[in-house]
Formats: sequence, structure tokens, C-alpha cells
Amino acid sequence: MPPSHRRRGGWLSGDRRFGYLSIFPALVLMTVFSTGPLVYAFVLSLQRYKLAEAGLGRPFNYGENYADVVGSGFFLPSLINTLIFTLGAVVIIFLIALTFTLVLNEAFRGSIWIRLALLVPWATPEIANALAWRWIFDANWGVWNGLTVHVFYLFDIYQSWMGHPNYAMGTILAPHIWREVSLATILLLAGISTIPGSLYEAAKLDGANIFARFKRITLPMLKPIIQLVLVYETILALASFAYVFILTGGGPGYVTTTLSWLIFVTSFNFADFGQGSAVAVIMSAIAIFLIVLYFRLLPTRQFGSVTVR
Repeated sequence: MPPSHRRRGGWLSGDRRFGYLSIFPALVLMTVFSTGPLVYAFVLSLQRYKLAEAGLGRPFNYGENYADVVGSGFFLPSLINTLIFTLGAVVIIFLIALTFTLVLNEAFRGSIWIRLALLVPWATPEIANALAWRWIFDANWGVWNGLTVHVFYLFDIYQSWMGHPNYAMGTILAPHIWREVSLATILLLAGISTIPGSLYEAAKLDGANIFARFKRITLPMLKPIIQLVLVYETILALASFAYVFILTGGGPGYVTTTLSWLIFVTSFNFADFGQGSAVAVIMSAIAIFLIVLYFRLLPTRQFGSVTVR
């Protein structure tokens, strides 16, 4: 191969060098600000670090924090609640977002305004969203009580939604789902808009009905976006904290105590940063495991300009 050709297409070619140099600053910043805190939390999880024992320093106790956390009576309920919250949030968000996507992908009057309205929940700050839903679920004058008692006649008296063991999980799921459906729908709409219309036309000529077209064309073509939505929503659900903090405070009992709430209580209420960091590392490990699982269950490969299975 001539030297000039190697220079044009080689590893150190001008275009490649410019590309790597362009992303290098952002890559360094992302690495420092994402990996740095995780490494620091892992180091803290191996130390005995309690503010009540500040004079003793921070000696390493290695796996003792993990053993204490897992052996406590708080960890297992928190883990179960976190998995329930995450599974419920991801499944419901995905199904609602996919339904909205299929509807909004059709051309009808007002669809553009509905797409713009989808941005409102996602643009609302999480704290403001949690406070709004706290008023909605209020036991004395909440809108939800008014609807269930005076409109739908589901109950005779107002309910303490945030304080009832059977309803508390739903009160933290509802605001999370309401806010996150927006972005999931927008991402799926962006993905479905890249599917060539000629594929649907060819399928119609072959006699494929709407369900066959959805199964054979839409879902395979959307797999990369579906993968992205599932990973993103899983991470957000695992780390969700504001709704527990503002609506239920982990109660009643331990019904809404999640791992993120356990990290907060352990670290700041009990001033044990070693065990709090251990819970954070465990939660990060769960997130990584689920992400890897998604990539194994939804493998993708390149097909022209569109990624399909």
C-alpha cells in the first residue's frame, strides 16, 4: 500500500486526529466527574467513617461495612422496594410512551401541539413536580381524593394516600411516571421517524396487516432507541429520591424505603458515611448489572444507516 494512502486512512490521519482531539476534553471531564465520585464512594465504603467518631480518623475495615449493611434489617426491604419501583416505573413508562409514539406518529390535526405539550412534564423540575403531587394526594383537600370520592365514587371518605401501606408506593410512582413518559416518548418518536416509509409500503403490498408491520418493522428498527430508553429510565428509577423525600419519607413503616433513601438516612441521619457509601456502591452495581442485561437481551447490529437486530 503506498505511504500516501496509509497517511490518508491510517490511525493518525487528519480527520481521525481532529475527531479524537475534539472529544478529548469532554471525555476527560466526563471521566473525572462520573468515575471520580464512584471511586471515592468505593474507598469510603471500605473505611469506618462516622462523624460521631471523627477523632478516630478513617481506618480501613474493608468488607465490614458491606456485611453490616446487608445484615441489617433495613437493606432487604429497601432492595425489594427499589426493584418494585424500578420495574413498575420502567415497564409502565415504556408501554405508555410506546402507545403515545404510535398515536403521535400518525398525521392528524393538533399532533404538533400535543408533541409540544409533552415537553411540559419533563421540563418541570423534579422538586416542583413532587410538591405538586403532594398537594394532589393530600389527605384533606387533595384533588385525587375529590375525584375518587365525588366523581368516580370509589370511596366514601377521603384516604391518606401517602400514609397508607397499600397506596404509598403508587404515590411515588405516579409523579415519576408522569414526568418521565415525556422524554421516553420524544426519544421513541425520534427513532420511529427514521424508519423509511418504503418499508411499510412494501409490507402492505405483501399483505402484512398493522400488527405484522409493527412486529416485523417498527419494533426491530426501534430496538436501539428502546435500549436507550430502558437504560436511561432504569438509572433514573434506581436513583429516584425526591419523591420519597417529599411525599412519604420512606414510610409508612418501610413500604417506600428505597436504596437511595437508605443512603440518605444512613449517611446524614446516622452520620455513617462508610455504610452509606457501601449502599451506594451496591446500588451502582445493580444498575451496571441491569444495563448489561439490557444489552444482552436487546442485541443490535448495523444494517445500512439503520440499526436493527
